[in-house]
Amino acid sequence: KTNWGGNLLKIAASVALLAVSFQMGSLFQQRKVDGDIALLRDETLQMKQTAMLSLMENQSASKRIQGVAYIEEFENPDEAIIQALANRLLNDENDNVRLTAFEALSKYTSSETVKNVLIEALEKEKNPSIQVAIIQTLVQIQEKKAAEPMKKLLEKEDTQPFIKDQIRAVLPSIT
Repeated sequence: KTNWGGNLLKIAASVALLAVSFQMGSLFQQRKVDGDIALLRDETLQMKQTAMLSLMENQSASKRIQGVAYIEEFENPDEAIIQALANRLLNDENDNVRLTAFEALSKYTSSETVKNVLIEALEKEKNPSIQVAIIQTLVQIQEKKAAEPMKKLLEKEDTQPFIKDQIRAVLPSIT
């Protein structure tokens, strides 16, 4: 009888060892799959970033807008993306591209770079619609450094009267 009990114990230990080995193998395999998925996700984001930056340099305004719209794919865009959007906002000849770039950047106003770009854009921008949007965003985030560029817009003769009215209405709230 003692031999039968010893064999039963050996069988139970073997089954337990087999079960533990199977679980460990599954765990290691899952970690490898998770790592592969993370790697693929990173590679996909890199490809999207490359496509985005490439489209933003295209001659076609609609392609540049499409490139700017790719920002939606990135939770935390890196400095290269922010700079590319800033370049579109500050230097694109097409109003719609500049407006789309502004809208994309306005989602990242916690960034000092973005705040500085918006202030610079306010100083350069000639399109009243974009000026109003920039003013509203700067006021919404209470950017005090925007007060001086707004005052300069008040002094310019070519600033639209309704822009001046807007600035007069909001300027006290950020100074």
